Amino acid sequence: MSLKTFLLGIGFGLAFWIGASAVEAFVFNQDNFFTLIFSPDQNEFAIRIWIIVLIFIVLTGSSKSQSPD
Repeated sequence: MSLKTFLLGIGFGLAFWIGASAVEAFVFNQDNFFTLIFSPDQNEFAIRIWIIVLIFIVLTGSSKSQSPD
């Protein structure tokens, strides 16, 4: 995995994490948005980590298919 792919994955992962917290804050009427970013429930944490892992897998697969190196 190249550095570009790795940084792109981290960027998408952070954007997803903050976006998921924002959606949860607005949909479920939570008061503290920052609490949802830094300390989600255990189930939410596991789901978010798996989705970020899937983002890395997709990015790695797409970068391998596009570049010959």
